Parts: sequence; structure tokens; C-alpha cells
Amino acid sequence: MYDQPIIVNNKNKLNQASEISKYVRDIKSLSKSTSATDGGKTTYTESTDMKTIVSEADLVLEVSIEDLKVEGLVHNGNTYTCDVTDIIKGDSLQKGEDGKILVTFLKGSVEIGGKYVVAVNRVGKDSIIYTQSSKNSVISVDDNKLLDEIHSYIQD
Repeated sequence: MYDQPIIVNNKNKLNQASEISKYVRDIKSLSKSTSATDGGKTTYTESTDMKTIVSEADLVLEVSIEDLKVEGLVHNGNTYTCDVTDIIKGDSLQKGEDGKILVTFLKGSVEIGGKYVVAVNRVGKDSIIYTQSSKNSVISVDDNKLLDEIHSYIQD
């Protein structure tokens, strides 16, 4: 995950929670591939350049973090339920029955109740789970200078 191997030391603990086990299998299979399912782009970028991050992300969204859905037990990511308030880049967004999406963020990147602009990638074509596209893909909605910069990259 995020170009790091996922190592499961205690499979019994994962088997106790079928949702976590399924999630780890999905993410593990994704991390083995070098491209997303819809266009051959890499699933994570090491770049710190915002223009590159925006151009390589599948979607740029404004989201509100609602709650912690799955705490990462075997990697440095937590999955949160998010309400999408704006789609800044992208046109195809899969949502759950409740109208929400799930996003896996690096631990410490977001807070419950926070509002952010995030660059994310799809986990799969029909999945409602998305992943943070780089370590610099989470921007507070209060950072107007950086948000203006992001908007200018999308308009180019």
C-alpha cells in the first residue's frame, strides 16, 4: 500500500473481522499491480509537485470526513467515510447506498469532522473505496493559496 508491502503477521486477528479481511485482500491485490484498472496510471505518486499530483490523480474532491470506518492494522492507512461536497476533477464517482464514499488516508492526514480537498485514485472500476494518491494529496479547505493553485492546474 502506498508503494510499501503489506505484511500480515497475525492472520487470525484479521479473520475475526471479515470486513477488514476483505478490505486487506482488495488493497493487497491492488498494491501488487502497477496500474489502476481504468487507464494504466500508477496508483500512488511519490511526487511533491502539486501539478504532478493533480494531473496523476483520478479525482480531486472536496470532502468532509464523517467517521473512521476501518483502522489500518497492517499498513499506515485508515479508511474513513466521507461526504463529497464537490468534484473538482473527474466525472465518474461511485458512491455507496448512503451517498458516501470510503477513502483510505495515510494515518494522521485527516481528522474526523475536517473538510479537505483531496487527490485520490480509484481502487477498482465499481468500488466506492478510494485511496490517497500521494503523501501530499490532502489539503485543508482553508488553504486558499494552494486551492487556487490546484484549480489553475485543472483549468490548464
